[in-house]
Amino acid sequence: MAAGVREFCIGVGEWASVVRKAGEAIDRSYWDRFRPWTEGDLALCQRLVGRTFPDEYRAFVLTFGTGDFASRFGGGFYTPVEVIAACHGPLMAVLGSTEWASDAEHLHFYATRGTYNPSPDRFTPVALRFSGTTLLDLLQIGTDGSSGYLQIGVGNPPGPVGFGVLLGDQLEDVQPTFSAGLRHILSRHAAE
Repeated sequence: MAAGVREFCIGVGEWASVVRKAGEAIDRSYWDRFRPWTEGDLALCQRLVGRTFPDEYRAFVLTFGTGDFASRFGGGFYTPVEVIAACHGPLMAVLGSTEWASDAEHLHFYATRGTYNPSPDRFTPVALRFSGTTLLDLLQIGTDGSSGYLQIGVGNPPGPVGFGVLLGDQLEDVQPTFSAGLRHILSRHAAE
């Protein structure tokens, strides 16, 4: 782990202070473009994507929120509206399903966990298996600033992916929790 990035578990102890200091040690304005979500934002976002978010991610967005990292890093975490719009991103990236399902059909398929299926011959259980989980258990929450899309695991029960970066149709930098994923981001930025 890079200098200045201590271990932390979001939601436990003085985690927010540790995270804030780690970001500010990387760049004084690291968190300046972030805005916290309200409880209403969180509830609406979870309802519209049909998922309960992991405790760590909920604590993070209610405390730090979402926004863009300092320009020299690029990327950042999506707002609630962007999370809703991009929730089905992994389906499109991995399956190439933009050719056979509209955005509205993707969102409906994702939000209902496949109960509504616009293309049962293509959205099959086998096709949805991905990196030891299912595409319906990944939620796109941001970008890494260099063509990668940040994902968190939203399965119930939690699956093997707590955090990962989707690059094309490959999941990289897989971490067991959102805390570990945020530590990975902070460490990468500290090394730049």
